[in-house]
Amino acid sequence: MRRNSRSGVSRFRAHTVRPEKGVELVNVLVGDPTDALDAGTILSESFVLDATGPTIDITSPAPEGGVFDTDNVSNIIFTATDVGAGVASSSVTLDGAPATNGQLLDMFFLAPGVHPIVVTAIDNLGNSSSATRTFEVHATAESLDSNIDRACNLGLIKANLCNALKAKTRAALAAHNRGQHATEHNILRALIHQLDTKRGKGLDAATADRLIGFIEDLIAERG
Repeated sequence: MRRNSRSGVSRFRAHTVRPEKGVELVNVLVGDPTDALDAGTILSESFVLDATGPTIDITSPAPEGGVFDTDNVSNIIFTATDVGAGVASSSVTLDGAPATNGQLLDMFFLAPGVHPIVVTAIDNLGNSSSATRTFEVHATAESLDSNIDRACNLGLIKANLCNALKAKTRAALAAHNRGQHATEHNILRALIHQLDTKRGKGLDAATADRLIGFIEDLIAERG
């Protein structure tokens, strides 16, 4: 028992209850010898006990583990919310490099295989959380043909080389459509050799490496 000379309160007792996760309800029972308050008055106040990081929802690309052809596009889209302290900051990386919310994912410029997107958010109390979304990029006979067309249209492959490369991708696609996959793979291996020898000679080096990666991935995926 403690008397407060300023308020005249002679009895003070408090306890907390948790009617739901993250919410504290404080009940205070006071006694007042001046009778300014009714006997046994209970004052209540609720507040949020925020000990967790923000909630992160990655809505694109979707679903988790989704597979994209090498001529597809998507976007990085996420939200971070915190009903307690509020979100102080959020950030995202693609393959470990800084990215942005809403960023275009152009599979033509990505290597084949698995790509992780990691979103991190921090609330105003310093609580942090993270979420990961992975997606895969793989070539098909159709997307590879489209990739060569695009590289030519972007000027990454000189015009005099485009026709020869297109002839091979179209021959490979035709063999694929006939179900002649051994023939298709032989044509694709010849295309790899041509891309390798022309790297930096009328063919952008980074584009050559990426196209070779696409073709090797296509052969491996098809066995």
